[in-house]
Amino acid sequence: MARNKPTTRKTADHLTDGKSVNYQFDTAGNLLSRSGARTSRYQTFTQGPVSATYTYATNSSLIAGITLANNGNTLMTTAKNYDQLNRLQSIVQSVRATYADGSYWVYGYDDLGQVISGNRHWSDGLPVEGQQFGYTFDGIGNRVGTTTSGRPLVSYSCNALNQYTSRDVPGTLDVIGSAAPTATVTVNGTPTKRHGAYFAGTVTADNSTAPVNQPVTITGVKPRGEKGVRRHLVTREKGGQHIVTAKRLALHSYSEAAKRRP
Repeated sequence: MARNKPTTRKTADHLTDGKSVNYQFDTAGNLLSRSGARTSRYQTFTQGPVSATYTYATNSSLIAGITLANNGNTLMTTAKNYDQLNRLQSIVQSVRATYADGSYWVYGYDDLGQVISGNRHWSDGLPVEGQQFGYTFDGIGNRVGTTTSGRPLVSYSCNALNQYTSRDVPGTLDVIGSAAPTATVTVNGTPTKRHGAYFAGTVTADNSTAPVNQPVTITGVKPRGEKGVRRHLVTREKGGQHIVTAKRLALHSYSEAAKRRP
């Protein structure tokens, strides 16, 4: 049985010294010829709309970076670091997922494949407030902390057997939503950050000794003089009580048998 031929085929590879390798196929997709230089390092590999671009370590043939793109839009980047003996030390990857509105998420991974960041950006590249997350791990892979917009979110404690024993939660609560772009939006009286219709704000609470039932009120004010608005138009939405857990929360207790396990 004949195999299906690919509908797109690479026609050329571009090398770092400006040379290229050219390919010719017949109508059935069979390779007829290959011509050009084959001694240089690959710079770009293209197949249909998909391309992979390579960078190299200084004075070396070791690949330092790979950028995968579709129609010029970056899908994934990979960065590799080496020591002075050319031994691979780390691999950091970043994967991009795009929404219909043009905004996109970029996910970062460490050399163990653990997610170390998840950041959303608007189509113009600006970060989306309230949707910037980071994750840190210890040397064995236990998550020890998370951040949001560069602000500590949660930190974890582990015992000698890598069992989670507690977590610390700061007294903050992120509030995001949408409102008329021309409105001034506040959360509990504090101005929010805006991008078009989107808004983001932060509420603080004192959870140092106990959980807190924190009320949240969102207020939007459209200015007088705007079309259809004869006086300041005020809209308030009470979000009710939001529980902010105590700063130090015991997660688990372990039996003596579990503590002694090898």
